[in-house]
Amino acid sequence: MSTPSTSVPLPAILDRGTEPGDTGGRLLDDRAMERKHAFRRQTWRKWRLTGYGPPFIKIGNRVYYREADVDAWIDSHRYRSTAEVTVAREQAARGGL
Repeated sequence: MSTPSTSVPLPAILDRGTEPGDTGGRLLDDRAMERKHAFRRQTWRKWRLTGYGPPFIKIGNRVYYREADVDAWIDSHRYRSTAEVTVAREQAARGGL
């Protein structure tokens, strides 16, 4: 089941819609991320600290994620078998070779 996209109200300069040529998409804060992707806010924070999660944008003391970056990050974790997961983990441990 798909949930509707939620985004935090932002100043006009940061509220990037899906205009032609716009590659970033909307910016979501960690609360919107929690609602949309079913991971707790603390999980997103931990992933930011460890460098595991998707790329993020920090403006002042606020953190935002581009929807396109999050979608790409999620797609990078798509596998057809558990053997692929093992190979991917081994490659990552060797520095992404």
